[in-house]
Amino acid sequence: MLGFRPAIFSAFQGYRRADFFGDLSAGLTVGIIALPLAIGFGIASGVTPQQGLWTGIIAGLAVALLGGSRFQIAGPTGAFVPVLFATVANYGYGGLVVATIMAGVMLVVLGALKMGRLLKFFPYPVVAGFTSGIAVIIFCGQLDEFLGLGLKMPEHVPQQIALRAGHLASVNWYAAAIGALSVAIVYLWPRMSRRVPGSIVAVGAAALVAYFGHLLVATIGSNFGGIATGFPRWHFPDISLETMRQLMGPAFTIAALGAIESLLSAMVADGMAETRHDPNQELIGQVSLIFSRRWLGALRGPRSDFAVMVTAFALTVLFDLTVGVAAGMFMAMVLFLRQMEAVSHIRLVTPESEPESPGTNSMHGKKIPEGVVLYRIEGPLFFAAAENLDQALRGSGRKPKIVIFRMRNVPAIDASGLHAFRVAIQKLHRDGVKVFLTAVQPQPMKVMFESGLVNWLGENKFCADLDQALAACKQALGTPS
Repeated sequence: MLGFRPAIFSAFQGYRRADFFGDLSAGLTVGIIALPLAIGFGIASGVTPQQGLWTGIIAGLAVALLGGSRFQIAGPTGAFVPVLFATVANYGYGGLVVATIMAGVMLVVLGALKMGRLLKFFPYPVVAGFTSGIAVIIFCGQLDEFLGLGLKMPEHVPQQIALRAGHLASVNWYAAAIGALSVAIVYLWPRMSRRVPGSIVAVGAAALVAYFGHLLVATIGSNFGGIATGFPRWHFPDISLETMRQLMGPAFTIAALGAIESLLSAMVADGMAETRHDPNQELIGQVSLIFSRRWLGALRGPRSDFAVMVTAFALTVLFDLTVGVAAGMFMAMVLFLRQMEAVSHIRLVTPESEPESPGTNSMHGKKIPEGVVLYRIEGPLFFAAAENLDQALRGSGRKPKIVIFRMRNVPAIDASGLHAFRVAIQKLHRDGVKVFLTAVQPQPMKVMFESGLVNWLGENKFCADLDQALAACKQALGTPS
């Protein structure tokens, strides 16, 4: 049964007067910052300013009431701009609404199935790559307004750059000057004061300069006729199976991006406030919904991770977010499998080749009966390491009577690894070779039980340690213990 318990249910336990005024100050600050962002990101996404503004209001309230973090505040974010813009361009505003509803259903299902914590395994190079790519897409997408060109932009960055390059003679230098002033204020204002957000100062200062300087630049009023007052009109979009099929890709992208951004920011808030959020509840609460340092950090890390980040970045910029994330995830998966294969080994062992410290699992000081061969399996036994098992058995050059597989260093086994292991044992049995296993860990033992391998092989073939296995070998060979 779904444990629906938003963080607001426990947020007021021990709530004090000082907490209220602190929250009031924080709310005013975030609201002031979110106001121009909601309008700006709404325009950049291909909708009207009032739609962006109302989306910020409704999303903020919904996530605050339904989310799983005490400090999580939902607001406009640039990461969604290219996704939403492409959806509006291809399917219209009604398609965007349907895709958002579908994404919300996906997030609720993920939260209900307790899948929130699995997102912590999302590779950082992929996140850094596609978010950096999104930053470039947004930057390139806003150059048209920055330069005052008034062009209708194509969807992808290379075409946008080529189109602008052919119209540089038509740059509105008043608009470019206002844009440069706004950027300078945003980056320089925090050095002078942090009480008032730089974005608010930039909006106010640029508006005053344009108004009193009578500069010929486009405004929200001239482009959109101003922002309508009053509540928005409610309209439910037409939903059909064909529409849902077409919008499955954008909906999945919106859901994945919303989940990742929400849970990552909640983790940052937990680190600052020393709290813990509920990731599953946070996914349910999201139904409404750094470029210099990341690259330097990746350069100092493994080259393979840097390659994943560059690939996700490049494909996001050149094609779209879905392609970039999919390619980055595929590369990260392949690299992970390579790393797992590198730590998986099957070795023929002898007391002379691998002496160990004394103990029941040690070969030190023990006499191995004639005709008994031991193999040590180390690391997870999964499909990428299955071939190593067959090579190790064929490469020994011996015809033993008994084989002991030492498995205390095997933490996990999957279906492919289990199949390869069963096939190897079957080959040994056909040659009249008995098989014993020692120190099998809980997860592999559970898999072997459920697959029927334990019943097929016999429980007496599973030994707690090497001493017990050697005693069983002597008994099977008819050698006195």
